[in-house]
Amino acid sequence: MVEHHGEPPLPRDVLVRLHAALLPASVPLLAHVDVAASYLVSNRDLTVGGDWFDACLTADGRLALAVGDVVGNGLQSSVTMSDLRSVLGGHLQDGATIDTALGALDRLAQRAPHAYASTACVALLDPATGDLEYANRGHPPPMVVGRDGAVLLPSTGGAPLGAPEAGDVGHAVVPPDAALVLYTDGLVDRTDRTLDEARAELGDASAAALAGHVGVLDRDDSVAVRLCRHVTGTLGATGFDDDVTMLVAHRRAAPTAVDVRVVADAGNLGPLRDEVSRWGRTIGLGARDAAVLELAVSEAAANCVEHAYREVAPGPVDVHAELHDDGTAQVVVSDAGTWQPPSTHAAERGRGLAMARMGGVDVHVRPGPDGTTVSLSLPARRLVALEVGPARTSRPSDMRVDTAQGGVVRVQGAVDRPESASRVTSEVNRQSRGGLLPVTVELGDVTFLGSPGVRALQSLTESAAHGGAPVRLVAAPSSRAAGTLRLAGLPFGPAPEDAGS
Repeated sequence: MVEHHGEPPLPRDVLVRLHAALLPASVPLLAHVDVAASYLVSNRDLTVGGDWFDACLTADGRLALAVGDVVGNGLQSSVTMSDLRSVLGGHLQDGATIDTALGALDRLAQRAPHAYASTACVALLDPATGDLEYANRGHPPPMVVGRDGAVLLPSTGGAPLGAPEAGDVGHAVVPPDAALVLYTDGLVDRTDRTLDEARAELGDASAAALAGHVGVLDRDDSVAVRLCRHVTGTLGATGFDDDVTMLVAHRRAAPTAVDVRVVADAGNLGPLRDEVSRWGRTIGLGARDAAVLELAVSEAAANCVEHAYREVAPGPVDVHAELHDDGTAQVVVSDAGTWQPPSTHAAERGRGLAMARMGGVDVHVRPGPDGTTVSLSLPARRLVALEVGPARTSRPSDMRVDTAQGGVVRVQGAVDRPESASRVTSEVNRQSRGGLLPVTVELGDVTFLGSPGVRALQSLTESAAHGGAPVRLVAAPSSRAAGTLRLAGLPFGPAPEDAGS
């Protein structure tokens, strides 16, 4: 993408709409896995971050889930996250392994500077068994939430995208009635809590939501939706410092299929439509998809009423509605009457089925000696909305960069914005005389290390590893920075005063 320096930035509302357009508008719904997602734009800055998510079915029937974070914000980060999401989703849908799919992202990050040091977490879930494969690259690992609490899965150890340390692929099992939670670091990187405290709060809020101990929420919400709403609402009561993305997959018993038999009479079409409409809401269909499916069912049933029993007393019309693990919502309408060939006069036949096809419904009509069966199916998807989070009380930047003898750069405060990360980079380069002298970067007093800071430190250490003088990162093992460095897969040592402890 060509940058035009000096042009005014796009208005924030335009950036928000653009970012939303580049994210999935929906997530798939499976019979045994309910999926929901939440994206909250931080109200702290007049821009949009680089968070993203995706969920799709793979060629072998597994559910692929992914979240990620691009360094920076604004138009470029939105375009970059769209590139990463498209590349990853294409590989996973075609049946690629996690290693292969992440390898494609590494290659993209190595040739696209704005994608370098982006983070990602990818998971493949078997809907039938709960078997899980996952990998996190400089990103928080997934969490498995049950009624007895939450467990943070072990990190697979990979560095951010573009780095040579690819890490491993982890394996776990998501039990029945448990939820797999993927999220971006904005949910746990809090200036008012340590990383461990924020993770514990996330786990407690998630477990409470899954168990239903969350006060007043919409009783029609599924567990996955309830979990997203409660967690982001509870943890974000005072606002978030960064954009927040949450992706939840809840292993559940399949929703009850609907079986209805009515007499082929026009007076029964309304109640039949109501039954199908209730079922669509129950499984989580968006309003448009539910309306299109309701139209198709009504048209198919009306054809039964009008044509199936012309020469005899009205017989039965059967409707069977079911959600499948291939992400398809299917309704079958059948009768025991006689097939009537379509009229050549368009005005004599309804146009509902044609309209349903235009709306994405797959229509199959199978006439037979014992009646006619009409199969109506469409991808079952839950809509996802991008929302602006609550305003957070502004605070002045408290970051400082000091130096000491022996090539020591001491960083204090929050390294949470590109400007603050640039200050660290500039001072390290100045102290190293452009890579000629070794430098130690002390991070023990960093109160918040965001993705811009992680990217800057990764670039500095990798440049040193490719021929420059070493850049050594140090932090107390219990410090805020240490937790983030471990998560990002960046090597660091203890500060001199902590080395003997």
